[in-house]
Parts: sequence; structure tokens; C-alpha cells
Amino acid sequence: MKLSEYYTVDQVAEFFSVLRSFITYAIDKGVIKAERFGRKKVVIHESQIELFKTHRKPQRVKLNRPPLKPGEYYDMHQVAKSLGITPSIVFHAISSGIMNVDYLDKNRNKIAIHESQIKQLKSHRTAHKTDAKKKAQRKLMAAGFKYSRNPPPGTPKGLSKHPAMWRRGWWYRRKYYGLTAIEALREWQKSRK
Repeated sequence: MKLSEYYTVDQVAEFFSVLRSFITYAIDKGVIKAERFGRKKVVIHESQIELFKTHRKPQRVKLNRPPLKPGEYYDMHQVAKSLGITPSIVFHAISSGIMNVDYLDKNRNKIAIHESQIKQLKSHRTAHKTDAKKKAQRKLMAAGFKYSRNPPPGTPKGLSKHPAMWRRGWWYRRKYYGLTAIEALREWQKSRK
């Protein structure tokens, strides 16, 4: 959603110098078409404001809008869904300073996340996963694990319940621990406890 083209209900009410309830009533009656941003925030496109000018004359008030960068904006739940993570991870990224957010209103109640910040979080998570993978590989190699890529020619692949020694993944003393280094390290540490 290009939030640079949208206004909140309070901003529109201020522009027409009416109560907020007047604008919400106009939305309910279908005079103004509004869209939802997030779960509770209602935003109105600038084209709807132009249409509403035929019903109501605006006062000489400039529509105040927070400074937003051009491009697409998303709410926290949309970001979480697009990255396949929980909203709590997005909230943690915001609170720890990994992501910068913009606000829809003066009170800073509703946040809007720019598409560049989503790319930044994605690259941060990828780098973090790569680092964790390398650390796990180093620990496994130091412990004496072997990684098997493919079975040598002529060896049976084994059944899913009883895999052969040459199953792809991490092995230690003829026991299979997992396909990825992180999974194998976790399983090995569980078995040692």
C-alpha cells in the first residue's frame, strides 16, 4: 500500500473541520470508501477526499501527513506473513533497532514499515542463519562427525525407517544425526544429556 497517497480519519476530519464521527458516518454510508491498514487502522485514499469535496467544502487547512518515503508500506502482521515469521520477531527487530519504522499518526500509535526495511530484516536473518550454520559445522567437524553427500556406486540407499550408512547428512560413529548441521548438532547435544 502506498501510504503517501492515504490519510487517516483524523486528518480528513481536520481538513473538513468536522468531528471524527462525521467522517466515520460517511464511511459507513458509503459516501467515502476507506481501506484498512493493519487490524484496526482505517485509511482514506486522496481520490476519495476529492470526491467528498462535492458534499462538503473544506476549510483552508493543509492536510498534515507524517513524512513518508515513496514506495510500499506494510503493517507488522503483513511483514511477518511475507517473511514466514511471527509478529513477535518483527517487534523484536524494531525494538532492537534492526528495522526503522514510520508512524501513521502524531501519537505514534500505529506503525508502518517501508519495503526497504523488510529487505534489511531479510538480509539480517539470512546472515544470522549462515553464521549459525558455519558455527554448527565447525563444532561437528571438531567432534569427529562426517558429512555424507551421496551414496557411493553400488551401495543400497536404505529404507526410510532404517537408512543406510550413506544417507545424505551428518554421521557420527555409524549413527545418523540429521540433514543439516544445525539439526545434527541439536540432536547430538540432546543425546549427550
